[in-house]
Amino acid sequence: MDPRDEAEAPPPAGEEFWLEAYRTGRYRESWHYDHPSPELVALVSAGIIRPGSRILEIGCGAGTDSIYLAGTGMSVIGWDISPTAIALARQAARNAGAQVGFQNVDIFSTMAPRTSVDAVIDRGCLHNIPLHRWPEFAARVHQFLRKGEGVYFVRGSREPSENGQVFTPLTPENLARGFAPRFRWERVEHFMLLSNTRLVPGAMVLMRAKSKIG
Repeated sequence: MDPRDEAEAPPPAGEEFWLEAYRTGRYRESWHYDHPSPELVALVSAGIIRPGSRILEIGCGAGTDSIYLAGTGMSVIGWDISPTAIALARQAARNAGAQVGFQNVDIFSTMAPRTSVDAVIDRGCLHNIPLHRWPEFAARVHQFLRKGEGVYFVRGSREPSENGQVFTPLTPENLARGFAPRFRWERVEHFMLLSNTRLVPGAMVLMRAKSKIG
């Protein structure tokens, strides 16, 4: 491991952090939307991901984006490390009459289910992962996608911290270190991301899985 990565890596937000945030309701003040995120709605409207697609959302939280995608005619799986978040997401799906396969999964676990999807979406998961683990995360995402066609759509902070919460920012340098061998960029845009009740500089990146690694 490159020792620089240890200096750059944020403290890990373990399961207890997420359990507490969802148990206390703090998630609603920090990162939750009651409506689907506008950048995802724009992606669907543009036809980048289409009805009938099979979608995996990593870090689905209380399920808002997954439920929206299911309502557009997509087959959706939602994973989150917090069982409390998954319980909230399942209840929200029942209330909305949506069919979503919500599961309590840690993507880094060897017990993570095997799946094959057309797209992986991620709002705020990647920037909570230390930089030295990004290549491992990229390898997992790549395994799930149809090679040469599957897309990974990630949104996160461009800043390293916000109100005491440390992020691994979505900068060109970090993305290249973590994803370049397995993905090619198709779109990079800047926008404002909701974090801790305020808007912070964010980035959204659309990548496509390479057929051959390298």
